[in-house]
Amino acid sequence: MRSLIREKFSQTHINHLSQAGYDWHCVKNNQICFHRIIDTYRLFPRFHLWIRPAANSFEMSLHLDQFSLQHESNHEEAWAYEGRRIQEELQRVTGFLKQSNGIKQVSH
Repeated sequence: MRSLIREKFSQTHINHLSQAGYDWHCVKNNQICFHRIIDTYRLFPRFHLWIRPAANSFEMSLHLDQFSLQHESNHEEAWAYEGRRIQEELQRVTGFLKQSNGIKQVSH
């Protein structure tokens, strides 16, 4: 599931994502990757958030990693990108950024 934030991405957003429970993971293909573990006792399932910065906006793309990629990937499964759990988490993150940064324009 995707969301467009009409504001330039900055270090402040990274700090607020961290406060929302997301850990910075890597940068790949000009996108910044974050993870949020759902169960404190297991690495999976976890939310996987990609940030794609642009000139005056950034796009967030969220999906659920159900399994370790060493065992079984679910990146080809539609349910990993859609559904109530993904929608609620994306709304939680955008709501957190709106409250923390004063962001006004968000498109889902």
